[in-house]
Amino acid sequence: MKKMTAFLMTLLMTVLLAVSVLAAETASINGTWYGEMFGLPMELNLKEDNTYEMTIAGAMEDAETGTWELKDNVLYMDGDESMGLTFDGESLKGGSEGLELNFTREEPETFTPANPVKDAKLEDFAGDWEADNISYQGIILSGEAIGMDLKVTIDGTTVKMNSVFMEMEDEEGEYEFKDGKLTASDGEGEEAIESTIELLEDGTIALTMKDSEQNMTFYMNKSFASETVEKAEEEPAA
Repeated sequence: MKKMTAFLMTLLMTVLLAVSVLAAETASINGTWYGEMFGLPMELNLKEDNTYEMTIAGAMEDAETGTWELKDNVLYMDGDESMGLTFDGESLKGGSEGLELNFTREEPETFTPANPVKDAKLEDFAGDWEADNISYQGIILSGEAIGMDLKVTIDGTTVKMNSVFMEMEDEEGEYEFKDGKLTASDGEGEEAIESTIELLEDGTIALTMKDSEQNMTFYMNKSFASETVEKAEEEPAA
């Protein structure tokens, strides 16, 4: 009898332990996860009732909803086992051919551009600049994430642009400097594209291109090479 009681107690403890471990695993995956797809911020909310909500900034107006399940530490959504995300306690990783996803609990830092300098001088714009972030229709994207490689050289009112992504090579244009901004217009009517370059309070610049239907702003930092030259010019000769 004592052996039977001991066996039952051991079995009960084992079952309780297994249930608690399973509950901990299930609870640990619940909540909000953050990732990106093609540079677009994604947010995945796994609810305790095994339903989910997923949003992709700029790609959908309403959240995508469905069901999820965790099998052998692999997350499947809507019963689709062709694309699973491996759960290691701290991240969700996986995808399919041509699409790799990586979700973490860490909410990405939100880029907030500085305010324009109202009384900027023409010489403040001089130098080489590289795009770090892009705002398209109000959605902020990382230039690195989407492969944006726009480089701009400003010399007086002459602006030269280079970008493999945008198929631009030494594309040069003349801008007008007025009211602390560099402005230019290309084309006529609905096909006209207006460009504006503004100096921002943190020392960066914002290049905005817009037509009758859409607009895009490139937030640009001065390139390392340009900064090195400026520092060398500022240092007194030995």
